[in-house]
Amino acid sequence: MILQVLPIPPPPDDLTHQLAMIIRHNENLRRQERSGAPAHIISEFAQLLQFHVATYFDNELPVQPRVTQSQRSGRTIKSICSRLKAKEGYIRGNLMGK
Repeated sequence: MILQVLPIPPPPDDLTHQLAMIIRHNENLRRQERSGAPAHIISEFAQLLQFHVATYFDNELPVQPRVTQSQRSGRTIKSICSRLKAKEGYIRGNLMGK
């Protein structure tokens, strides 16, 4: 799947932090490609970008480590998927009628 446009969440949000990380790593990847870095370094930057995009959508994948808000707090970031599912999610919590 190729994304052209990403929805922007409200400013004081975990998703905003993740989007900033995606943009930062995307720029790093572009910079490495423009500077003519070796293929293995470009591959590492691409994998890191792919990791941050994957955790933006689902931070609870069993294969990948979870992204935390900061090293000190250790609280995991709520991804788009975790906001939608479960009892407290948007679908069951707000959209379904009783």
